[in-house]
Amino acid sequence: MMSYNLSDFDYKLPKGLIAQYPIKERGASRLLVVNRNKEEILVKNFVDLIDFLNEGDVIVLNNTKVIKVRLIGQTEGCVKIDALLVNKVSEKRYEILIKPLRKLKDKEVLTFNNDSITAKFEKSKDGKNYLEFNSNGFNLSEIATIPLPPYIKRLPEELDFDRYQTVYAKNEGAIASPTAGLHFTKEILDKLIQKGIKVCYITSNIGYSTFKKVRCEDIREHKLDPEYFVLSDETAEILNETRQNKKRILSVGTSTTRVLESCFENGRIVSKKSFSDLFIYQPFKFNVVDMLLTNFHMPKTTLVMLASAFCDRELLFKAYDIAIKEKFRFLSYGDAMVIL
Repeated sequence: MMSYNLSDFDYKLPKGLIAQYPIKERGASRLLVVNRNKEEILVKNFVDLIDFLNEGDVIVLNNTKVIKVRLIGQTEGCVKIDALLVNKVSEKRYEILIKPLRKLKDKEVLTFNNDSITAKFEKSKDGKNYLEFNSNGFNLSEIATIPLPPYIKRLPEELDFDRYQTVYAKNEGAIASPTAGLHFTKEILDKLIQKGIKVCYITSNIGYSTFKKVRCEDIREHKLDPEYFVLSDETAEILNETRQNKKRILSVGTSTTRVLESCFENGRIVSKKSFSDLFIYQPFKFNVVDMLLTNFHMPKTTLVMLASAFCDRELLFKAYDIAIKEKFRFLSYGDAMVIL
């Protein structure tokens, strides 16, 4: 049954199932397989994904690379602050998410990197917050760290610099990882290619919309912030050939899905360098994506809404119920689900 009510995308997520660390071996995650036609749900391992794909099918991966944009600092009164640079306005000025927001005053000076870098905190009338740095002569990658999601209740560690990136990460620009791709290893990709499954790439620089809460009860009133993406001529050619041959396209991740559907024009996938603010929810008509690989998402998020548009809300939450019962690991460092 179709719904536009925010409350209908809520579910009870046990805190103990929110993965705080990646699984020890990349590629060793579990996989929940949801068959839409049969309304069948299977508990598998991620390496079993190959069994559900056929020769000639195509996997589309997002090769964006997460940049270091998280800053840990303090106020003049020694209050510890945690800032995420979500949008570069100029060489010195960034739009930010920051906590604890309630303890910060407009025009207050904050310090970072053992007090060697200072910035002025600014509250805007549009509800956004900014940092204005005192100098543009610093290397952000040297003073910032990997921006782990807020539900990972720890500071980034050495392992995160590797495990919060996909093995095929290439083009810098994301402030959040395309987490559905974190499960792939080079060995798994090689086995897929050996079976005759094609692998191609898009770039989608995942941004602030990943963190933005849906606050309106009618989800149709919510707006996504535009995210930059690239779909190359080569990828468009592969995808169009796949559709002509009546083979299937597996989209890895919700961001990849939004890009693919944004590039469908006049019955074909077209190459683009552009921005997408496509918000997918029922009854969206998917023209490109035949299968979706994704992680398990937070309640009442646009990511859950996209998955439910692809799979039907009742079947999706039936799958989530099974995942909770089977103690699957949730969110960015969690297990995966493929919807066939």
